[in-house]
Amino acid sequence: MKNMTKLSRLVTVSALAGSLFLLPACATPTRDIDASKEGIKRAQRIDVQDFEKASGEMLQSLYTSGVLARAARKPAVIGINRIVNDTGEYFDTDLLVIRISEQLLNSGQAQVDMAWGATPRDGNNPALLNPNVSLPDYTLTGKILKNTAQAGSVKQGTYTFQLILTDSRTGLSAWIAQRQITKQGEKPAVGL
Repeated sequence: MKNMTKLSRLVTVSALAGSLFLLPACATPTRDIDASKEGIKRAQRIDVQDFEKASGEMLQSLYTSGVLARAARKPAVIGINRIVNDTGEYFDTDLLVIRISEQLLNSGQAQVDMAWGATPRDGNNPALLNPNVSLPDYTLTGKILKNTAQAGSVKQGTYTFQLILTDSRTGLSAWIAQRQITKQGEKPAVGL
């Protein structure tokens, strides 16, 4: 019985010492990164770098078009409407909506009306409920699409970002932009 107790203590102490030895190896060092410049690139999946790139390029197109400079109000008021995720993948389109809103507001060329439109977070359109609420100069709508292709073990996914700025008084399109981001990678032989 004594030998069994000694053996049990020896096994327990050895296991405890072994786990303490492995703890530092399990703690992987981490670092902060600039998500707009680096990060894990995934074929067939959209990531934060893609949202950064698409929003930056599209808004640069909007600024250089001069549409906002021609608005009746300075800065122009843009009602953010719905951005539809039509990719078949789950991701929150607010990754694009909030980034675009931030860049528009910080540019000084536009004010952003986040209560406009048909998104879950805003409830009802205030212009329809209160006639004293003025219409925004423009409304911004959009869509994100995905097309896939495969040749042998190589898979490719093209994400298309579309934005349309509409004059809210006339209903005419004032600016349209489309950007594509294509990702390609090898399909693994085993697993996903």
